[in-house]
This record gives sequence, structure tokens and C-alpha cells, in this order.
Amino acid sequence: MTATSSGSVDPSQAFAGRTGPSGSGTGRGAPPGGTPPGGTPPGGNGSGNGGEPDIVYVDPPWYRRPWLPVLVAVILAVITLLLLLLPGVLLYPDAPERDEGQDVAALIDLQREVNRSLEDQIRVAREALDAGVCTVDGPLPTLTLPVIPQRDAQGEVIEVPEALPAPRSEILDHAPEPSLQPDTSQVLPPPLDAVEVPENAQPAGQQFQGTLVELLDQTTALVIAPRPTELGIGSGFFVTPDLLVTNLHVVENVGPDGIFVTNQSLGGVQRAEVVYRTPNSAIGQPDYAVLRVPGADQPYLAFSDNVGRLQNVVAAGYPTIILETDLNYRALIDGDRSAIPDMALTQGVVTVVQNRSQALPIIAHTAAISPGNSGGPLVDGCGRVVGINTFGRIDQMQASRINYAITAHNLLQFLQGHNIPVATVEGACVTQVATAPAPAAETPAETPAETPAATPDPEDQEGTAVDAPEGEGGGAAVDAPAETPAEDAGEAADAPAGEDAAAVADDPTGGAVAAQPGSRVFGGAD
Repeated sequence: MTATSSGSVDPSQAFAGRTGPSGSGTGRGAPPGGTPPGGTPPGGNGSGNGGEPDIVYVDPPWYRRPWLPVLVAVILAVITLLLLLLPGVLLYPDAPERDEGQDVAALIDLQREVNRSLEDQIRVAREALDAGVCTVDGPLPTLTLPVIPQRDAQGEVIEVPEALPAPRSEILDHAPEPSLQPDTSQVLPPPLDAVEVPENAQPAGQQFQGTLVELLDQTTALVIAPRPTELGIGSGFFVTPDLLVTNLHVVENVGPDGIFVTNQSLGGVQRAEVVYRTPNSAIGQPDYAVLRVPGADQPYLAFSDNVGRLQNVVAAGYPTIILETDLNYRALIDGDRSAIPDMALTQGVVTVVQNRSQALPIIAHTAAISPGNSGGPLVDGCGRVVGINTFGRIDQMQASRINYAITAHNLLQFLQGHNIPVATVEGACVTQVATAPAPAAETPAETPAETPAATPDPEDQEGTAVDAPEGEGGGAAVDAPAETPAEDAGEAADAPAGEDAAAVADDPTGGAVAAQPGSRVFGGAD
């Protein structure tokens, strides 16, 4: 800031301030006797005592005060709020009151109009329906067809008597009554106990006569493989008179006691030995073992590579969940070598044949299998092996299960690779249902002539029959046998429950192996 020579201050060089440094004047001018504003002290060169001029502070005008715009905005906001509080100034005034009675009356009138419109449409439709009925006056005309004359060898016309149609009432009287039961003979497969094994579906030279159930009873065997820490249970089937096929994981890591097999036709427990086997039993790899039963001469099964979707199949074997309730199996485990449990059969259809062009095709089917069925046969309706049941998958998240069998094609390659003479039968399976013999005609029983009953002597009625004690007569004799079977049945039903039933999930016929989160696989190697 500079001062002019006349002692006045340039307003553009001034700024706000109320006081200056000590000895200087205020912004409104110097006190009397002081230094003039913006001037130099008298007798000096403009530098004052220190050789520098004094600073002069000047107040800005009122319209340049910083608080003035804020004050104006607050005043305008207060005025706006006061205006909004006045009645009738709001942007959205209250809706006018409506007469509910008028609204209901308008709705009723509208519904009446709709009803009248519907009635008119119904009337028009009825008139059109009545006008479209075809009626014939008088009797119905008869249609006569020209009769072509028939001639004999000499060319003469043969007179044929005119055949009159039977009255309608007579036709209805002789018509068969409709059956309420549907004909399922072409939909459902016949019962297994009524299916005969065709001769052309058996191995050459084998003359088996019987049903499919009887054939599987003789060719399927229970395989018992004691291990150091557990008892392995599985199934197998004969492919030659003394060779039996099963899964390797059934007899893998067997203990020093060896392997045992049994079924109804063997008559008891027989020892067996492994003669051929696959390198491992992992799921997705061939899982086979061939057992030799010395001295056996069993009927055996033929193979077929003819398998497709929705084909009827039967799974045979000894699932542990069923064996646990079999008293013969209980006796066999307790040491009775003559006790033979019953084989289980389940029916289903082929869902899909996967990996046909790969090294290990597998069959997904609906015939129920569980631990213990491993190594058992999957056969068609003619008793031909189409696969060997190996493993299953249970998806707990989706509550579903799939049963898998390795196809007979891959098993045949393994057996033929070891020069085992197995039988193969190709072609479609044509089941033969056994015809039950006709029941003998019943002869009416002759009614014996009635003879007058002799009048008992009153003295005889008072004899020993009346005086016999009730406790020693028929009362106690009848009541005693009724309690014994009930108790035995209760023990038989309760024996497998509890811990034995819970142990089925850890059965050594492959055990449970983790497949995916929420799923479980049984069969195969751990």
C-alpha cells in the first residue's frame, strides 16, 4: 500500500481493519496531532521512525458484508413456511367426500347389464342348437347292396338264400359283456414263476426243464468271504459246471479261512478258490473274479449281448438287508453248514446302456440291488446273462438311486481271454409262459341218506363226558399250541433288529465309498 504526495489514501489499496499498529491512527483517520492518513510524518522522508510508512485500515461498505446473503435467505425461508401454514395453500388438498351409496348403486347397475348380456348370448346359442338338429320324418331308409351272383364250375348261377340281419335286440343279447379289468397281458411281464426257460436260450447240451425262478435258484450262489476284521457277503453265478463268476471286491483281501459258496442245488457249504481275477476292483474298471468249486456239477447260464432300453430284466442275489431276517442265514453264521438261505429276485427294466463304444459299458436299470447283490447276474426274461450287478449310487439330496451292472459283453471278453468255454445265445428273447393244467372236473358228492338220530339215554348224558375236568380236556390242549408259534414268531422278527440292521450299511461287499457331496456309492473297492 502506498500513500500519495498529498497525504490521501488510494481506496483500492485499503482493506478492512479496525485498529493499526501501535502509534498509528484508526481506519477512520488519525487522532489529532498524529500522522496524517497515508502521509508521511512531518519533517521525514516517509519512512517514519523506522524508515517505513504506516498501514491504514479502511472498513468495506455495508453491502459487502459476508453475513448479509445468509440473513436474506433465512428471512425468505421463514416467510415461505408461514405462507404454507395458511389454509388452502397446500399443493395436495384433501379429496372431496364421496357418497358410498351412489357407488354401490352404480356397481349393481353395471352387474345387471352384464347379466342381461350373458342371458342374451345363452338364448342365441340355444336357438342355434335347436335349429341344427337333424330330424327324419317317417321310418329310416334301408340301404340295399347289389348281390353278385355266384357261379359253379359249369357256369350256372348258384342260388344263395337272402340272409336277413338279426334284430338289434338279439345282437345285444348275445354280445359279450364288457370287462372292467384291463387287459395287461401285453403291458406287464408275466410272473417269473410262470416263465419257462426256452431250450434255445440254454447252453448247448444242457437240458434244463423248469421255470426261470428254478433256473436262477440252481445257478446263483451265496459267496461268503471271511476277512480278518469282517465277513464279506456277495453273490455269484455259474458259467460252467464248476466255475462261478463274482465281483473281485467281494472276495478281495480274504482271510486264511478261504472262500465258501452255497445254494439250494449244492446242498450245503462248499469251499471255492480264486483261479482268475482282474487287476483291481475300482469303480469304472473291470471287477471280476472266477471261483472254482471242486466237485461241483451245476447248471449254468448262457450270455447274451442283446440288451436295450426298457428291456425287462431280473436281478438275482443275496442282499444282506434281506439275509439279516433269514433264519437259515442266522443258523449258517452260527455254524450250521446245512442251512441255506433263500435267494432274492427283483424285477425292473433297463434305463440306459452307457459307454457302449468305450472299454467298460455299464447298464443302468431299475431292478433293486443293495450290498450283497454284488457279483449276481442280471438276466433277461429267457434267463440269459446280460450283465453282472456291481455297484449302485444313492443321491441323498435328490432322494434317488441308480443300480448299475457291467455288460455281459465286457465280462465275455475277460472270460474268453482266459480260455473259459462260456455259452452265448444271440437273438431276441421270446418268453414262454407255462400253461397250468386244467383242473379236474368236480363230481357232485353223493348226499348220504339221512338216518334218524338215536335218542340218547339220559343216564348216558350224565356219564364221564359231563364229569370230565375242563382243565385236562380240550381247553388246555387247544390253548397251548396257540401261544408257542406267536412267541417264536416274535423272537424271529425281533432278532435281526437293532445293531445288526444298522450294520448293513457297512457291509463288506464293497462298503460305502464317497462319490459326490450328497451321494453314496456301494459296491466296488473302498
